[in-house]
Amino acid sequence: ESVEFAWPGFEAEGWTIDGDEVPGVVERMDADRETGGITFHSAKPLGQGSGLKLPFRASRPVPRERADGFGLTLPQIIASNRVQTVVVVMNQENVESTIVPTNGTTTQPLSANLMEEVQGLLKTPALREILGQRQSGFQVRSESHQFRVHLVVHPQEITAETQIEVRQAANHFDVTERLAYDVKYVRTSQVRVLVPQSFPENVQFYWGLVPLPFEWTGLEVGDSRQARLALPEPLDRFELVAKYRLPEPADESRRLPIPLVRANDASRVTGRLEFTSENDTLALVEDDSWVRVPQLDSSAVWTCADVKDTLPLKWSPVAPADLQSLRIPKALVRSEIRPDGYVRSRADYQLARTLPEVTVSLPPEVILPDRFLWNGRELAANEIREPRPGSGLYRLDLETASEHFSPEETDG
Repeated sequence: ESVEFAWPGFEAEGWTIDGDEVPGVVERMDADRETGGITFHSAKPLGQGSGLKLPFRASRPVPRERADGFGLTLPQIIASNRVQTVVVVMNQENVESTIVPTNGTTTQPLSANLMEEVQGLLKTPALREILGQRQSGFQVRSESHQFRVHLVVHPQEITAETQIEVRQAANHFDVTERLAYDVKYVRTSQVRVLVPQSFPENVQFYWGLVPLPFEWTGLEVGDSRQARLALPEPLDRFELVAKYRLPEPADESRRLPIPLVRANDASRVTGRLEFTSENDTLALVEDDSWVRVPQLDSSAVWTCADVKDTLPLKWSPVAPADLQSLRIPKALVRSEIRPDGYVRSRADYQLARTLPEVTVSLPPEVILPDRFLWNGRELAANEIREPRPGSGLYRLDLETASEHFSPEETDG
C-alpha cells in the first residue's frame, strides 16, 4: 500500500522532506529528485473503505526580501479521482505575505463548511507549534500548483512610556516609576534597562505584583549601566514598576535630581510626571523638555517627549492660603468672525493673586497667538517660551504684579 505525490521542482527550491513524521503509519519514503515523484509506503495494509491520515513535514529556506518575490511549488496527490488541494497560509505577527498563482494555477476561496473543517484541523497537536497569529486559505482547482510569494518581514518595534509618581513625605521622597511597554510584531521575553550609577541600591522591579530579579550586563552608557530583566513569559504589552526612596537633600537648595530608569530596547520613550506632597508644596521641573500640563484639578503633571536619565526637581513650601488663591475667578472670551473667514478672539482672565509664571494652553495649529498682554503691557519675546514647539503650551514670565492678565490671540 502506498500514497504518491507529484512535486516537480521540490529539489531545486531547496525543500527537505521529513519522512519520519508518523512512526507506525509510514514504513518508508521514496523520493525521485529528478521527476519530483514522492511515494510513502504504508506500514500496514489498508482495507476496503478504510482511510489513512498521512501528515508529513517539509521545510525550505526563505530567500531574503526581493522585489520580485520567489517561486513556490506545492505537492499534489496522485489519485484515481480528482483531488482539490486546500492551502492554508499562516503568518507570524511580524510577517506579511502575498501569494499569487502562476503558470496556469487557479484558486477559489474556501467555502464555509470547508473553512470549519480547516479550523478544526489547525487545532491538532501536529500543527499547533507552527500555528501563526493570522491565517488565510484557498482551494487549488488546477493541476498546476505554482505560486509567486512576496514577503515583508517587520523588525521588532518597542516603544515605552515612563510614568513617574513622586510623593514628598517627611525628610524623603517616594518614587514609583512605571515603564509601560508596547511591543509590535514579535513578543519579547526579556527587556534591558539603563539604570543611572547614582541609583539607590534598594531598588526593586515588579511585573504586576511579581518581583523581577535582574542582572547587570556589564555595559555602561554614559552615567548609566545596563540591567537585563527576564519576563515570566513572552509579552507584547506589559508594565514594569521600579520603586525606590530618595532622602531629602541636607542643604537648603530644595533641589533634587531624580535618577530615572530608561527602556534601553525602546526606539522612543515618552514621559509623564505627577508630583504630590504631604505638605503644601509648589514643585517645578528645571528642564524645558518637561512641559506642565494644565489639569482640571490641582494635580501637578508634566509630560516629556524624550526622557533623559535624570529629572531635575525643585520645590518650595507654600502657605495654604497661597494655594487657595491660585484660581481664576473671572474669565471673558470675545470672538469676532471676520469677512475673510478668520476668527479673531480676545480672552481676558482675572487672577486672584500675583504669580511669577503662568502657563497658557492653546489648541496647536488651530489658535495662533498674536500677542500676550500683562496688565496692559505687551510681553517681550524673551518673556514667552514654548518649550516644545508645536505643542500649544506657552510659559509666560511675569515681572510686574497685577490682578489682570489679558492675552490676545488670533485663531487661524
